[in-house]
Amino acid sequence: MKKIIILIGITLISSFLFAKEKKINCESTLAKLKPECNFIGSGVKTLREFSEENKTLGQTFKNIKKKFKKNNDN
Repeated sequence: MKKIIILIGITLISSFLFAKEKKINCESTLAKLKPECNFIGSGVKTLREFSEENKTLGQTFKNIKKKFKKNNDN
């Protein structure tokens, strides 16, 4: 029974690893409409990341402070 469970576990783990390596094909006309393939979709992704980092004024102030320190250290 343990051998079967281990075999199933290894199979599932390997399939999850290969599923994450999904490459996006942006060569066809319809594929260019996907958000991952055009500049509007990539811009929205960047804005989402920015808003996650800067939800409050305190977080924004800390981020500006860090960047200011990095620029002054150089």
